Amino acid sequence: GGGDEEGLHRFQEVLSTATHYSRMGVLAEVSCPPPPATGRGAAAGGGTARGILSSIAFDSEEHMFAAAGVVPRILVYNYQQVAVSPSPQAAGAGGQAAGAGGAPPVGPATELHTRAKLTSLSYHRGNKQLLLAGDYDGTASLWDTSAQRLVREYEAHSKRIWSLDCCPAAGSAHNFITGSDDGTVKLWSCRDEGCVTSLDVRANVCCVAYNPWDCNQVAVGSAAHSMLVYDLRATRTPLATFTGHRKAVSYVRFLSSSEVVSASTDSTLRLWSTQAGPEGGSPG
Repeated sequence: GGGDEEGLHRFQEVLSTATHYSRMGVLAEVSCPPPPATGRGAAAGGGTARGILSSIAFDSEEHMFAAAGVVPRILVYNYQQVAVSPSPQAAGAGGQAAGAGGAPPVGPATELHTRAKLTSLSYHRGNKQLLLAGDYDGTASLWDTSAQRLVREYEAHSKRIWSLDCCPAAGSAHNFITGSDDGTVKLWSCRDEGCVTSLDVRANVCCVAYNPWDCNQVAVGSAAHSMLVYDLRATRTPLATFTGHRKAVSYVRFLSSSEVVSASTDSTLRLWSTQAGPEGGSPG
């Protein structure tokens, strides 16, 4: 129909813009301090692991952004400070490399130490200083990045959390979802310690995302090569199951109230319409 064609055209424009250039220039560079020389941080972040980052997230006003990975810590940066810092290319054009007589890369404004390696980050939409982190132990932790303190820990899953997402709706900004290798997606509230509801996906969950136009809906990507859409008010079965990827679905995002894009380790992107039939879906 016309709606599908319009959505496909928008998707084509975004993809064309992203792939128009053969390479991109670096506007700025940030520094990652070396991990601690002793203790758990050294074991987790030794050697080349220092450079492995698994997640990055911006706050609701895009003033700050946080990065995390295999070193058990969260690095929080001031975006404006990073944006105005000289890029490596600019420093090279002037005859000096950053850190070798030129301006060094910008370091973090805050460093928060966690108890385990991290997989995912998501900022609270209603309070820009609150940040959620998911880790390899199955724990979700809520941090106050301004006060530099841990607010609460949620013993969320029996296996690694791969993804979490904070609700973008103002009235429900305290809610968030987590997805794990234990095959479940869980809904939580920053106001309480217990799980609000749980979805049994029956496959390793690789990614989760709220529908910004309808926060009762969430998209879930799984290792079973499928993407599912659930209504959090009726979680027994998914609203729709989308199949077609040949490997795990590693990323999902709503592009509109009824369109979801998925990325897979099969090296493909697919655009789906949630208004299509429930089984098999409708790729764009």
